[in-house]
Parts: sequence; C-alpha cells; structure tokens
Amino acid sequence: MPPQPTATPVPTQLRDELERQFRILRADMPVRLIATAFGYVMASIYLPAVFVIAVALTNLIGETIIHRLFTDIGAMVRYRWRRQVAVVATFVIEACFSMPAALIWHVDDPFSKALAVGLAAGAMMHVATVRSIHLPQGLAGFLALAIVILTSNSVFWMNTGNWQGFVGTTLCALAGLGYCVEAMLSTNRLHRETAAGRRAAMEANAAKDRLLATISHELRTPLNGIVGMAHAERRNTADPGAVERLDLLVASADGLTTLLDDILDLSAAREGRLPIRPTAACPRDEIARTAGLFAPAIERNGVNLSLVLDPGLDATAVFDAQRLRQCLSNLLSNALKHGNGAPIRLSARCASGPGDTPILEIIVEDDGPGIPPSDADQAFEPFGRLSPDAEGRGRSHGLGLSITRVLARQMGGDATLDPAERGARFRLCIALHPADAGTENVAVPVPLHRLDGRRVLVVDDVATNRIVAASYLRLAGAEPLEAADGEAALAQMAGSGADAVLLDLHMPGLDGLATLAALRALPGAAGAVPVIALTADSEPGKRQHLTAAGIDGFLPKPLSPELLHAELARVLHARSPLDATQPPGQCTASALPDPRKQTRAM
Repeated sequence: MPPQPTATPVPTQLRDELERQFRILRADMPVRLIATAFGYVMASIYLPAVFVIAVALTNLIGETIIHRLFTDIGAMVRYRWRRQVAVVATFVIEACFSMPAALIWHVDDPFSKALAVGLAAGAMMHVATVRSIHLPQGLAGFLALAIVILTSNSVFWMNTGNWQGFVGTTLCALAGLGYCVEAMLSTNRLHRETAAGRRAAMEANAAKDRLLATISHELRTPLNGIVGMAHAERRNTADPGAVERLDLLVASADGLTTLLDDILDLSAAREGRLPIRPTAACPRDEIARTAGLFAPAIERNGVNLSLVLDPGLDATAVFDAQRLRQCLSNLLSNALKHGNGAPIRLSARCASGPGDTPILEIIVEDDGPGIPPSDADQAFEPFGRLSPDAEGRGRSHGLGLSITRVLARQMGGDATLDPAERGARFRLCIALHPADAGTENVAVPVPLHRLDGRRVLVVDDVATNRIVAASYLRLAGAEPLEAADGEAALAQMAGSGADAVLLDLHMPGLDGLATLAALRALPGAAGAVPVIALTADSEPGKRQHLTAAGIDGFLPKPLSPELLHAELARVLHARSPLDATQPPGQCTASALPDPRKQTRAM
C-alpha cells in the first residue's frame, strides 16, 4: 500500500522552507562536491583506498537521493515519509564524511591530527550553514557528527589510558559541537525571520494592489458621470464660454483618470506584469502620430514644437508601438508642463546598441528651467522631489517619468536625463527588431462613428453610468436600451433582443460574468450577441482575463464617445457586416489602441 499524505495540513512556511533549502543545496552543490572529493583524496593518504571509495560512493548516493527528493517540492510537503528519508540521507552523508576524519585521528602522525581536525571543522561549518534551513536535516547532520567525533575520541584515549587527555579533548569537542549547534540554530532563525519578512512584504504589496484597485473602481464611477455629461453638454452648446469651461472640466477629470492609470501601471511595470507586445510598425509614423496628439495643447499654450526625424525611421521594425507612444507621451507632457512655454524639440534616429542591435533613440528637450545633474536619478522616482529652482520654488514630478524608464528597460532600452547647457534633455531608447518579410504592418484605425439603426443594451446597476452610455449611443445614432441588473438584461435579450451589450462587471446579485454565462446560454442569435465589458477596473491583464471568459470587447470607465463608438463598431463589424459606407477590415482588434493609453500625461 503506497504511503498516504499527512492527515493534517502542512503550513505554507514548510513549503517555503523546503524550497529555500533546495535552492541553497543546488547552488552550493558544485563547490560542495569538489571540496568533498578533495577531503576524500586527502584521507586516502592515511586510510585504505577501498574504504575511502566506499564511504565516498555512499556519500554520493545520499546526495543523489536528497536531490531527487527535493526536485518535487510538492511531494515533499505532502508526504512526511519523503522528508524522513531526506533526514536519514543527511545523517548518512555527514557520518560518511566525518568517518575518515575520526579514523585519521587515530594515526600516529602530527599531520594526520591537523587533517582530522580540519575535516571535522569543515563538516561542522557545512552543517551549521548550508543544511540548517530545514532544521530537521541540520539536526540529523549534527547528530551524525557528534556521534562519530565523540565516539572516535573516546576510543582513542581509552586505548592509551590517558584520562586527562580524554577529558580535555572531550571538553574541546563538546565546545566545538555546542558552538556548531548554536550557529545552526541562529542561521535557521535568521532565515525564518527573513522569510517571514518577505511574506509580510508580499502580503502588504498585495493589500496595496487591492486598495489601489478598489480606489480606482470607486473613483471611476463618479468620474464617468462627470466626463460623460461634460462631453454631452459640450456637443449640445454653442456658447464659447460654456465650451471653454466644459473643456476645462473634461481635462481635469481626464488628468485624474490618468493619475489613477499611472499608479496602477507603475506597480504592474515594476513587478513585470505590464506586458510588452511587439508588432511590426513604422517608428516614424508612431512618433509623428504621438506628437500630433499634443498639437491642440501645444497650440493652446503657444509653444513651438519642432520635429527632426531621421529618414531611416521609415523602415518597418518590430517593437511595442503602444508602449512607445505611452513613453513618448510622458516625455512630451513633461516638457509641456515644466518647460514654462519654452520651445520643445523632438528628434529621433536609428542607432547601434550593444551587439549591433538597432536602437530607436528619441531625444525630447526644452529650453525651460531644466533639472540639475544631481537630480538626474531623482527625476525618475515616483513623485520625486527635485532641488528648488532659481526662484527658490520646490519642484516635483509625478509618475510619468518613472513609468517611462521601467517600460523602456523592459523594451531593451532605457530613459535617461542627459546633461544640457539649458533646459532639460531626456533620451529615450528602445530596441528595434527586424520585421520578417511576411509580417504585416499594424493598420491605422479608422474611426467608425455612425451606428445608425443599432440597438445597444446598457447593463449597469448605477443609473449615472447608464445615462452617460445612453447619451453617447444617441450621438452615434444608435438606440440605447437599459437594464439595471443581470436578470433584467436576460429578460430584455430573451424578448426583443439587441445588437450589442455593454455589460458592467460589478453588480449586486447576478454579476457581470454570471450574466455573460447566462447570455451565452440563450438560444439562437441572442446567445451570440457581442458583449463589451464596461467596468471601472483598470488592472493590467484585465483584457486577457475577460477575453478568456468570452467577452468581445473592453471599455474602461470613464468613457469617451470616440472610444465607445470605435469599440462598438469593431465588435459589430467582427460579428456582422456594417453599412457600405464603412470600409471593411479597417478596424481590427490588433489595430485598436488600448483605450487608456492614447494620450498620457504626467
């Protein structure tokens, strides 16, 4: 009958302890085997070769058994007998290594005594450090050393009849062994405290992420109402003063939204959770398009922006165009914000990086107050405080530069602040990879604004969100339908139906994903209707999770009319042909940018 798993649940700390013990044993193995082999070779000077070979092979078998046991950490945690075998193997290993030292101690030669003490001391140091992470194994190794050393010492002095020598050397051996066990316990305690601190830091970081996600969700719902109503009123008013005030309202709400996105992005990027998706694109087009997004703000502030783009940027290359636009937008926003109206210059060229790797090098500089060289690294810290300017005013940066540096390094480059005679000069570098002959360029999305004749069901438990989405749908000529919960949405779809569904994911009762599953279970065309997730969640990786669950599209709150219309047009085009005035194939999933990343500010 095979051994059964332990009946009581094993603490998570045990798995962590076993994993750390295995990592240390595996990393230490080359040096350990070489040192062990050298010890056996030296022992063969005083002991029969057959005996030395026998204990060396036994030692190697014990090491192999432990390595195989630790390879499956899950089984080590579940089955107590595997841990017990590892403890026995550790006892055998240390007994085999200390046995030659004990026997060499009996040889009547001054050099043999030194070799025996050296081998025993090395074994004790090994047990106290390398094998002390999982304490049962460390104690087993210590027990083997203590038995062999004390037994050998007792036999030696009893044969000589020298009781004074016996007492003296026994006390010395006990002192050495006592220090060994104390060092082993101290090392084990240190590792446990370090592991506990690491777990606490990870739990605190997870709690921080949950808090950020909650704050983001709670703030986006009222922001959606502010932005939505401002957009709707702006399109319906002809008063220039009202238009200006509404533009300021929208810009302020967008700034707050961007800050929420930046906080989540920085946390994800530093943990490597912000994905980099290289595609074939033209660097020149992406740079020019990003600079074009800032044209209204630059014109409004009376700033002169000059572009100098190298002709070599026309060639198609493979890189993450979306992340490039995000990084470049942060640099331009920084220059616009801190340049105090001074001219901004953007230049880009292809350069050679390490190993002749093509590098896209972009320089954004302005003639503003600039940043002292001593603050070069502080400028890339989140909310970094910089030295006061010439007028004694303190300055700070937000998250944009921090995110830019992290993303640039993920793309094989970096973001730095170069020395400049005047103003600030930022350098952005990312790696470019040659495009395969069969790789297609990323299509430029064509806005599809008209949705005449389409019936779109908005499912959201917050009335404000339904009103905002309905006002945007009417702007595009669509007919909005509303449902306050999942049950009402199912009743609507089972009745007159709709061409598409905007579905909130966080609703009381039947939540978004449960509503989606029920929608997909409806018979006929109702079960295949395109569903777009309408959610305040903005965590990285949300799109992939929703796509795997069967969602056709994704729109974060707060909404904008253009993005809502484009995403609806995309999913409707994917399910059924649009009207003949809309060019086919122009709006694809890969072509549409991430709705949150089109324009990023500091």
